[in-house]
Amino acid sequence: MNFEPLEASSSLEITPPYFLWATNSSLHKNHIHALKALEIYYGQHKGKLDVLVTGDYVTMFDPSSILPSAFDVPHVREVRKILTDNPEVARRVRFRHLSDSEYADALSSAKFLWHTVLYDNGAYAALEAAYLNVPALSARYPAMEFMDRNFSLNLTYFDPTDVQAMAKSLLWMQENHLSINLPSRELMQNYGWKANAATLYQAVMELL
Repeated sequence: MNFEPLEASSSLEITPPYFLWATNSSLHKNHIHALKALEIYYGQHKGKLDVLVTGDYVTMFDPSSILPSAFDVPHVREVRKILTDNPEVARRVRFRHLSDSEYADALSSAKFLWHTVLYDNGAYAALEAAYLNVPALSARYPAMEFMDRNFSLNLTYFDPTDVQAMAKSLLWMQENHLSINLPSRELMQNYGWKANAATLYQAVMELL
Protein backbone atom coordinates (compact mmCIF):
# COMPACT_ATOMS: atom_id res chain seq x y z
CA MET A 1 0.00 0.00 0.00
CA ASN A 2 1.37 3.40 -0.97
CA PHE A 3 0.22 6.15 1.36
CA GLU A 4 2.65 8.77 0.04
CA PRO A 5 0.14 10.42 -2.38
CA LEU A 6 -2.06 11.14 0.64
CA GLU A 7 0.61 13.43 2.04
CA ALA A 8 0.34 15.83 -0.91
CA SER A 9 -1.67 19.04 -0.71
CA SER A 10 -3.56 20.99 -3.34
CA SER A 11 -5.53 24.18 -3.83
CA LEU A 12 -8.83 22.28 -3.94
CA GLU A 13 -11.80 24.22 -2.57
CA ILE A 14 -14.94 22.28 -1.70
CA THR A 15 -17.55 23.69 0.63
CA PRO A 16 -18.20 21.34 3.57
CA PRO A 17 -19.92 19.48 5.05
CA TYR A 18 -19.93 16.45 2.77
CA PHE A 19 -19.11 12.77 2.56
CA LEU A 20 -17.06 11.28 -0.25
CA TRP A 21 -18.33 8.60 -2.62
CA ALA A 22 -15.35 7.09 -4.46
CA THR A 23 -16.61 5.08 -7.43
CA ASN A 24 -16.28 4.64 -11.19
CA SER A 25 -18.49 3.85 -14.16
CA SER A 26 -18.78 0.07 -13.67
CA LEU A 27 -22.22 -1.43 -13.12
CA HIS A 28 -21.21 -3.38 -10.00
CA LYS A 29 -20.58 -0.09 -8.21
CA ASN A 30 -24.32 -0.05 -7.47
CA HIS A 31 -25.05 3.53 -8.56
CA ILE A 32 -28.80 3.12 -8.96
CA HIS A 33 -29.38 1.78 -5.46
CA ALA A 34 -27.04 4.45 -4.15
CA LEU A 35 -28.99 7.26 -5.85
CA LYS A 36 -32.29 5.86 -4.60
CA ALA A 37 -30.82 5.75 -1.10
CA LEU A 38 -29.79 9.38 -1.49
CA GLU A 39 -33.35 10.27 -2.51
CA ILE A 40 -34.53 8.83 0.83
CA TYR A 41 -31.68 10.38 2.81
CA TYR A 42 -32.37 13.88 1.50
CA GLY A 43 -36.15 13.53 1.24
CA GLN A 44 -37.41 11.45 4.14
CA HIS A 45 -34.45 11.97 6.51
CA LYS A 46 -33.63 15.58 5.60
CA GLY A 47 -29.95 14.71 5.27
CA LYS A 48 -27.54 17.52 6.10
CA LEU A 49 -24.45 16.38 4.19
CA ASP A 50 -23.73 16.86 0.51
CA VAL A 51 -21.97 14.06 -1.37
CA LEU A 52 -18.83 14.50 -3.44
CA VAL A 53 -18.60 11.83 -6.13
CA THR A 54 -15.20 11.15 -7.63
CA GLY A 55 -13.46 8.49 -9.69
CA ASP A 56 -12.84 7.49 -13.28
CA TYR A 57 -15.52 8.80 -15.65
CA VAL A 58 -17.99 9.77 -12.89
CA THR A 59 -18.73 13.11 -14.54
CA MET A 60 -20.70 11.24 -17.21
CA PHE A 61 -23.39 10.64 -14.57
CA ASP A 62 -23.98 14.39 -14.34
CA PRO A 63 -27.11 15.08 -16.43
CA SER A 64 -25.80 18.52 -17.29
CA SER A 65 -22.82 16.98 -19.10
CA ILE A 66 -22.71 15.62 -22.64
CA LEU A 67 -22.93 11.82 -22.58
CA PRO A 68 -20.32 10.20 -24.85
CA SER A 69 -21.68 7.38 -27.00
CA ALA A 70 -19.25 4.92 -25.37
CA PHE A 71 -21.02 5.44 -22.03
CA ASP A 72 -24.58 5.54 -23.34
CA VAL A 73 -25.61 2.41 -21.46
CA PRO A 74 -28.75 1.64 -19.38
CA HIS A 75 -27.37 2.15 -15.87
CA VAL A 76 -25.76 5.47 -16.79
CA ARG A 77 -28.97 6.71 -18.42
CA GLU A 78 -30.97 5.66 -15.35
CA VAL A 79 -28.64 7.51 -12.96
CA ARG A 80 -28.92 10.64 -15.10
CA LYS A 81 -32.73 10.28 -15.15
CA ILE A 82 -32.90 9.93 -11.35
CA LEU A 83 -30.93 13.15 -10.99
CA THR A 84 -32.96 14.94 -13.66
CA ASP A 85 -36.23 13.91 -12.00
CA ASN A 86 -35.08 14.93 -8.52
CA PRO A 87 -33.48 18.40 -8.56
CA GLU A 88 -32.99 18.40 -4.78
CA VAL A 89 -30.78 15.31 -4.96
CA ALA A 90 -28.99 16.69 -7.99
CA ARG A 91 -28.28 19.90 -6.06
CA ARG A 92 -26.63 17.94 -3.25
CA VAL A 93 -24.53 15.62 -5.44
CA ARG A 94 -21.27 17.01 -6.84
CA PHE A 95 -19.31 15.15 -9.52
CA ARG A 96 -15.60 15.93 -9.69
CA HIS A 97 -12.58 14.40 -11.35
CA LEU A 98 -9.73 14.86 -8.88
CA SER A 99 -5.96 14.58 -9.10
CA ASP A 100 -4.16 12.51 -6.45
CA SER A 101 -3.40 15.55 -4.32
CA GLU A 102 -6.95 16.89 -4.71
CA TYR A 103 -8.35 13.48 -3.76
CA ALA A 104 -6.20 13.46 -0.62
CA ASP A 105 -7.51 16.88 0.36
CA ALA A 106 -11.11 15.96 -0.43
CA LEU A 107 -10.94 12.72 1.53
CA SER A 108 -9.25 14.27 4.55
CA SER A 109 -12.02 16.91 4.74
CA ALA A 110 -14.89 14.45 4.29
CA LYS A 111 -17.05 13.35 7.20
CA PHE A 112 -16.76 9.77 5.96
CA LEU A 113 -16.10 7.61 2.91
CA TRP A 114 -19.07 5.84 1.23
CA HIS A 115 -18.36 2.51 -0.49
CA THR A 116 -21.45 1.19 -2.25
CA VAL A 117 -20.39 -1.75 -4.43
CA LEU A 118 -22.13 -5.10 -4.68
CA TYR A 119 -18.92 -7.13 -4.96
CA ASP A 120 -15.23 -6.81 -5.77
CA ASN A 121 -11.89 -7.82 -4.28
CA GLY A 122 -11.92 -5.06 -1.68
CA ALA A 123 -11.54 -1.28 -1.70
CA TYR A 124 -8.20 0.13 -0.65
CA ALA A 125 -9.89 3.51 -0.45
CA ALA A 126 -11.02 2.36 3.01
CA LEU A 127 -7.37 2.04 4.07
CA GLU A 128 -6.62 5.48 2.65
CA ALA A 129 -9.54 6.89 4.63
CA ALA A 130 -8.36 5.27 7.85
CA TYR A 131 -4.85 6.63 7.24
CA LEU A 132 -6.39 10.11 7.10
CA ASN A 133 -8.54 9.43 10.20
CA VAL A 134 -11.75 9.32 8.18
CA PRO A 135 -14.27 6.53 8.90
CA ALA A 136 -15.83 4.44 6.14
CA LEU A 137 -19.41 3.35 5.53
CA SER A 138 -19.24 0.21 3.42
CA ALA A 139 -21.43 -2.34 1.73
CA ARG A 140 -21.11 -5.65 3.55
CA TYR A 141 -19.50 -8.37 1.44
CA PRO A 142 -16.71 -10.88 2.08
CA ALA A 143 -13.76 -8.95 0.67
CA MET A 144 -14.50 -5.89 2.80
CA GLU A 145 -15.07 -8.00 5.91
CA PHE A 146 -11.66 -9.60 5.28
CA MET A 147 -10.00 -6.20 4.96
CA ASP A 148 -11.81 -4.92 8.03
CA ARG A 149 -10.53 -7.81 10.16
CA ASN A 150 -6.97 -7.71 8.86
CA PHE A 151 -6.46 -3.95 8.93
CA SER A 152 -8.60 -3.07 11.98
CA LEU A 153 -10.62 -0.52 9.99
CA ASN A 154 -13.72 -0.57 12.22
CA LEU A 155 -16.01 -0.24 9.21
CA THR A 156 -19.70 0.55 9.49
CA TYR A 157 -21.76 -1.71 7.20
CA PHE A 158 -25.01 -1.65 5.24
CA ASP A 159 -26.87 -4.02 2.91
CA PRO A 160 -26.18 -2.70 -0.63
CA THR A 161 -29.42 -4.22 -1.93
CA ASP A 162 -31.67 -2.41 0.59
CA VAL A 163 -32.06 1.28 -0.23
CA GLN A 164 -33.94 2.05 2.99
CA ALA A 165 -31.12 0.53 5.05
CA MET A 166 -28.57 2.42 2.98
CA ALA A 167 -30.35 5.70 3.66
CA LYS A 168 -30.60 4.99 7.38
CA SER A 169 -26.90 4.15 7.52
CA LEU A 170 -26.09 7.50 5.90
CA LEU A 171 -28.14 9.25 8.55
CA TRP A 172 -26.40 7.24 11.29
CA MET A 173 -22.98 8.19 9.95
CA GLN A 174 -24.02 11.82 9.69
CA GLU A 175 -24.71 11.83 13.40
CA ASN A 176 -22.05 9.42 14.67
CA HIS A 177 -18.96 9.61 12.45
CA LEU A 178 -16.92 11.38 15.12
CA SER A 179 -17.48 8.56 17.63
CA ILE A 180 -15.93 5.83 15.47
CA ASN A 181 -12.54 4.60 16.70
CA LEU A 182 -9.98 4.30 13.92
CA PRO A 183 -6.49 2.78 13.80
CA SER A 184 -3.61 5.13 14.47
CA ARG A 185 -1.47 6.63 11.72
CA GLU A 186 1.45 4.62 13.09
CA LEU A 187 -0.47 1.34 12.76
CA MET A 188 -1.57 2.18 9.22
CA GLN A 189 2.04 2.92 8.23
CA ASN A 190 2.83 -0.72 9.04
CA TYR A 191 0.76 -1.64 5.98
CA GLY A 192 2.68 0.67 3.66
CA TRP A 193 5.20 -0.50 1.09
CA LYS A 194 8.17 0.96 2.92
CA ALA A 195 7.46 -1.10 6.03
CA ASN A 196 7.15 -4.28 3.98
CA ALA A 197 9.62 -3.78 1.13
CA ALA A 198 12.42 -5.86 2.65
CA THR A 199 10.08 -8.76 3.43
CA LEU A 200 8.60 -8.71 -0.06
CA TYR A 201 12.04 -8.50 -1.64
CA GLN A 202 13.23 -11.51 0.32
CA ALA A 203 10.12 -13.49 -0.66
CA VAL A 204 10.72 -12.76 -4.34
CA MET A 205 14.45 -13.60 -4.15
CA GLU A 206 13.63 -16.99 -2.63
CA LEU A 207 11.62 -17.81 -5.73
CA LEU A 208 14.41 -16.97 -8.16
